[in-house]
Amino acid sequence: MHERRLNSNLFHWPRINLTEITMKLPIISGKELIKILGREGFEIVGVKGSHVRMKKKTEHKILITVVPLHRKVDTGTLLAILRQCELNREILFENQ
Repeated sequence: MHERRLNSNLFHWPRINLTEITMKLPIISGKELIKILGREGFEIVGVKGSHVRMKKKTEHKILITVVPLHRKVDTGTLLAILRQCELNREILFENQ
């Protein structure tokens, strides 16, 4: 039986920015995150307990997120908030 080989020219892995993957996220509080989002145009629209709702109206959509007022925002929560706000990790390092 004949072995089938993949032509290396036909198969390409997507290019990955390794600095973005290996870049550690800073430890920030909910208050610090609210300040950063405020600089990016988000407004506080409501507070319920220890959570703050923030909103930003763009030309084509409305972005909404909830920020916990914790001393340290967990890494997964921080990444989810950045994804909801359509921001990248670098914004956290610019505002330090």
